Amino acid sequence: MIRKLIWILLCIFSLSASLQAQSRGSVTVVANSKIDQIMESYALLMSQNPGIEGYRILIFSDSGNYSKNAALNAKEEFEKRFPDIDAYIFFEEPNYKVRVGNFRSRLEAERCLHKISNIYSNTIIVPDFIEFPKLAIEQDANED
Repeated sequence: MIRKLIWILLCIFSLSASLQAQSRGSVTVVANSKIDQIMESYALLMSQNPGIEGYRILIFSDSGNYSKNAALNAKEEFEKRFPDIDAYIFFEEPNYKVRVGNFRSRLEAERCLHKISNIYSNTIIVPDFIEFPKLAIEQDANED
């Protein structure tokens, strides 16, 4: 009987202690004012350069009179075959180039390269400045 009473009192005490630990309070953050300045300059920098260092796959490169049209055709063909992978045209004098994907790591790029290598044989992985990955919220908004 005494053990049951002690057990019940112990349970009530632990329950009341946990309820007190969940009470609301206030938090005061003390920070250096330079942190705000750094965050503002970082936000400005990121708005001017919206992207990160990563990798893309070069699937086409050509120079000459009709290289722009050939690059547009290569991009269009790639987008038809792989609609889930973004394709980009770049002009680096004197070549038009088509690069595909926004890969944060070389391993991601190699997986994609393996996927497309049976169609595009002369491809290489190149370091590039890529777009930020799309957030789930952005993808849902694009689907609507």
